[in-house]
Amino acid sequence: MVVIFLFFNILTRIIAVPSPDAGPHMLIQVQQQVGGCDGCGPGDFLKENGEPKENDDLKENEPTTADATTSTPASLTTTEPTTADATTSTPASLTTTESFSCTGSSFQMGSKCYKFYKDIRVSWDNATAWCVAEGLVMATKPDDILALRRYLLETYGGSYVHLGAMGNGSVLSWVDTDEAISNTDDLWMTFYPGSHVTTLDCMSMASNSYWMDNAPTQLLQSNSCTAKRSTLCQYHFE
Repeated sequence: MVVIFLFFNILTRIIAVPSPDAGPHMLIQVQQQVGGCDGCGPGDFLKENGEPKENDDLKENEPTTADATTSTPASLTTTEPTTADATTSTPASLTTTESFSCTGSSFQMGSKCYKFYKDIRVSWDNATAWCVAEGLVMATKPDDILALRRYLLETYGGSYVHLGAMGNGSVLSWVDTDEAISNTDDLWMTFYPGSHVTTLDCMSMASNSYWMDNAPTQLLQSNSCTAKRSTLCQYHFE
């Protein structure tokens, strides 16, 4: 009887041994069938309660949190601009008198700095556009218009010059302040501005020796805005 029992036990173990091609899942099933996992080798796929164990060999190679952090490539790193870098410098033509020097081809008369383009003889609108393109504005009410005329005549020769004033239907006004120029002002030349000032009238100044000699204090004209005159610009101080 003992011999029969031993034979049956040996036969059961022979049947339970998996083939060499069996995978780890078949090994687990066989181990569950025969009970226990004696000598299963590294990794021991079963816990004591029959649940799969974690493979410690695999855990050792898992990256740590620090290892998993990827640094940003230098080519993709963005640098926040500093306040100094982000500050855009103001063009010289728009700076204040404290930081701008009226030199070179420009000249100062009173509190204003001018730049004269004698050979740019165009309409009033085109003269305005020319000044803007140069970072300037058309010359408006001078501090001393008689001194300005004399300087232009003595420095550049005779010319007729656009000034920044336009008609509003009754009088001409400086475009930057809307200050009206009285139709009876002593600076008007004879017959100007006339009795019918329209919105198509613009102001110009006679800067030549004839009028300087014959009417030294009269120099303003009102003409069609399409009349071609030399261009006088001034720096726009804020």
